[in-house]
Amino acid sequence: MDSSRIAGSVALITGGARGTGATIARRLAGLGTTVVIADVDTVMGRATAAAIDGHFVECDVRGWAENSAAVSETLRKYGKLDLVALNARADAAFRPGEAFDVAGYRRSMSVNLDGVVYGALAALPALRGSGGGEIIATTSVADLLPATSDAVYGASQAAVVGFVRALGRRWAEHRVRINALCVGIAEAEYLDTAYDTVHEAEVADAFLSVLTGAGTGESWSVLPGAALMPFTFGESPVEQEPSTEGGRR
Repeated sequence: MDSSRIAGSVALITGGARGTGATIARRLAGLGTTVVIADVDTVMGRATAAAIDGHFVECDVRGWAENSAAVSETLRKYGKLDLVALNARADAAFRPGEAFDVAGYRRSMSVNLDGVVYGALAALPALRGSGGGEIIATTSVADLLPATSDAVYGASQAAVVGFVRALGRRWAEHRVRINALCVGIAEAEYLDTAYDTVHEAEVADAFLSVLTGAGTGESWSVLPGAALMPFTFGESPVEQEPSTEGGRR
């Protein structure tokens, strides 16, 4: 989606009631995009949507039916869908030394991974029906670097990157781009100010840069004080030339 297509487009933002999702929603609305906020927080969700003359739909991203319903409601209300921002994320599931909690594990994986998989797959037919579109999943740099403080959280985020990379080329034939925005520690009310955080406005800037770019299947790192750039993955072993000994290099 080039910058000229932002005005007049329709966007669905999961986890858009507050925080980074709300900041992205406000930025898009200011550029002429009609925004649908999908969130479990009905109070803040409706307030955010009302402030930008948008629309709110209650949605728990852990369920396929709810993701599908959010897309259907967007089409019913506005007749098309051009952009999906998959921004809903669960907090860290565990801390070092804590006992394994099955419920916490399932919640982290369901919100962080299922929410992206369900959200993207539910939106694909609608985006194709609009002649193409954009999907951007907001994840964490824990998907690119070892998340030693919470392996489960890191695993859920890394899985999102794998999902995005796999679908980038495949969905290009449908004129649908899908990318990941991998954010460092974003500012939040519960964080100690000692953390070097990425401001929500910086994340929104990065979001727009990726949105108006040309790449697909990419993972863009957003870190405090660092330039926005796509992460470079190593060479795939299955694409390497055979060694002289007849094995793989």
